[in-house]
Amino acid sequence: MSSQSVDQQTMHTVLVHGAWADGSGWAKVIEPLAAEGFSVTALQVIHEAVTTVAAA
Repeated sequence: MSSQSVDQQTMHTVLVHGAWADGSGWAKVIEPLAAEGFSVTALQVIHEAVTTVAAA
């Protein structure tokens, strides 16, 4: 991370895990991003939803 602080505007970051994983894999990434001023969301995409979208 840069030593510069994030500008006055809050930036939002959305983290998406890969297949056969879950959002908990981002645990070590969320805290440093939040400390830099980012608003962070780690999505929980269930495997069935990924399979359904891929089949469409």
